[in-house]
Amino acid sequence: MEIVKAVIGHVKEISELMSSDLKNPNSKFPQKMINNFIEHAKEENIIKEFKNPGLIAFIAKNEGKVVGFIVGYEDTLKDSAMIHYITANEIEIKKELLEQFIKECKLKNIKNNHGYF
Repeated sequence: MEIVKAVIGHVKEISELMSSDLKNPNSKFPQKMINNFIEHAKEENIIKEFKNPGLIAFIAKNEGKVVGFIVGYEDTLKDSAMIHYITANEIEIKKELLEQFIKECKLKNIKNNHGYF
């Protein structure tokens, strides 16, 4: 397995993975929030995110297939970053994605990390 920066060429796979993940959402999350994520999971909406200069996103690939991803955003005014979504079928993949996100924040000298997933 490898962790790589997400690029616009991964949009279809990210959309499919996120949509699949949202078919059985955790009941702890409000339905309105889930509905917003479902809308956001559409390819045309994910494409828009790649235009955001604060985007920090990585995918996990196994044998060429996307098996997980993490996405967050840098707020340069607050010297912080926030994770907006992380998914993978295995906790180990999520841990590796999170570690890569944190490494990227350190490279960017981001001191404050906030997130929810």
